Amino acid sequence: MQTHQLYILLSLLLITFTISSTAAATGELPPKPLLGGYTPIKNISDPHVIDVSKFAVKQHNKEDPAHKLRLLNIIKGYSQVVAGTNWKLFFYAKAVHSHGRRLYVAVVFEQPWVHSMNLTYFKPA
Repeated sequence: MQTHQLYILLSLLLITFTISSTAAATGELPPKPLLGGYTPIKNISDPHVIDVSKFAVKQHNKEDPAHKLRLLNIIKGYSQVVAGTNWKLFFYAKAVHSHGRRLYVAVVFEQPWVHSMNLTYFKPA
């Protein structure tokens, strides 16, 4: 009798494993983000994402007034939740007195509960 119960248990485990493996292989299960890692921003048109991007360019312009930029459009972004949120944003900007555009990447660290944003990285991509 115990052998029969063990056989049933192993069969159920095999079926469960097969179903979950098939679902993962076909993409039916959402991928789990790496804990503490960056995750893609689904809506780069979100007003807050736009505000963070504008802040990055404005802060860059304060730090480097000889090379002021104007934000054109956001291409993609990632967020990382730590002791706040790191926003890694990729966007096109152009020099204020120029016609050409260039791709930039900026990282802004935000702690909304203390109304704080800091530009921690800003470079051409």
